[in-house]
Amino acid sequence: MKFFYQQLISFLVVIGIVITLFYLSVMNFSRNTLEQENYDELDYYAERILSGFEMSMELSGNSANIRDQFRKALDDARNYYEKDNLEIAFVTAKDSVPYSTDDEMDFKLEKVQWKELKQNKNIKYHIGDYDCVAIPFRYDQPGSGKGYELDGALVLSRSVEHLASRLAPIRTNLIRGAILALLISILVCFLFARAQGHKIEKVKAATHRVAYGEYVKIKESKLNDEFDELARDFNAMVTNLEIANDEILEQEERRKQFMANASHEMRTPLTTINGMLEGIKEGVVDEETMPMAVDLMAKETTRLIRLVKENLEYENIRANKIHLHLTEFDATEILEDIAAHYQKAAKEQNDKILVGNSGEININADYDRFAQIVVNLVTNALQFTSDGEIVLTAENQEEHTVVSVRDTGIGMDEVTTKKIFDRYYQADDSRTAKKGSSGLGLAIVEELIHLHDGKIEVESKLGEGTTFKVFFPHERT
Repeated sequence: MKFFYQQLISFLVVIGIVITLFYLSVMNFSRNTLEQENYDELDYYAERILSGFEMSMELSGNSANIRDQFRKALDDARNYYEKDNLEIAFVTAKDSVPYSTDDEMDFKLEKVQWKELKQNKNIKYHIGDYDCVAIPFRYDQPGSGKGYELDGALVLSRSVEHLASRLAPIRTNLIRGAILALLISILVCFLFARAQGHKIEKVKAATHRVAYGEYVKIKESKLNDEFDELARDFNAMVTNLEIANDEILEQEERRKQFMANASHEMRTPLTTINGMLEGIKEGVVDEETMPMAVDLMAKETTRLIRLVKENLEYENIRANKIHLHLTEFDATEILEDIAAHYQKAAKEQNDKILVGNSGEININADYDRFAQIVVNLVTNALQFTSDGEIVLTAENQEEHTVVSVRDTGIGMDEVTTKKIFDRYYQADDSRTAKKGSSGLGLAIVEELIHLHDGKIEVESKLGEGTTFKVFFPHERT
């Protein structure tokens, strides 16, 4: 069953229960109210009959044959209240019924009821379909000296059938109101359920399109309800999926580019080595050129080993297979050693490589990995700097030791700056191809810095140069 119909049925069931309970409550309240009014009227009529009888006795001054006079008074009351559908009876204290307007009714009282009458209380009770009121009848028998004694009870009753006639219009109006309320409720529930179902359909349709690769978003309303929260979360998910998909496509493109570069890099030295071996085998390479051929094969072999080593190392770092051995040492000393080592390479490009600080700068890091980080940053700077300057600097700050590598090379734009740490990314294919770069150097640098709980920042301006700043914490968290 669709959610729309589930909601509609549940709404109607709840509304139906509420209307039914309201109807029953009103009808019960109305019945009790009318029944109480009936008792009050019977009580009122009985008091009037008795007070009228007592008043007539006082005016006549005749106290003989009181019961006969009381019967006459009851006959008068019967005629007077005939239109009110009253039944009148007189029940003696001995439980006989000397007077009754309905011989078929049993007006006799229980002992408990007589006990209440003797306490001068009016009682209310039912006889079949009749509401009854009994009030004590007392008189003073002349010459008895006993004063007013309970002689019996005046009982007035009236059928409850007249209550049904009074309840009928209330019931009719309630039913009409209930039908009208139900119709309005059905319309409101239908519109509300359709609106909710429409929201779910939008989510369903959007989810279906996303499942097939179309990254669509749901338009949010201004109600700020659970559906809007769901829409916001859904849109955030779609945005993240779109970003992740773009990253996957970008990574795949870089992988293809790297494989092409790697294939070329591998093919070139392998072709060279294979050519030299064939030359040696067929005697083309003589003893005079043999040392040069061996040296060339050694260099090409080194290029292959380096390419494979960088890929394996990057994967090991990513898989947390690299363990650091942290020690405290002088960063300045390593910077000076690296600068001295690359002086020859810098001179070939008419570059200068300098150390920008003097004096001991202690750093807490893995010695070999620290050297690897700086070497990768220096070789990267040499790739993109000609007729310029490369400056290595170390300084202690409050929480970090900061090592920077600044060059005056070609620099980078903002887009390139954001991508340089991505795997296989190469900022300038022509330069990196010439230098034999794999596009993994800076990616390895970033991973090694993360292993140290550090961070790396880059500042670059196209045509002016680039500065890498590496932050090594004094204490690891």
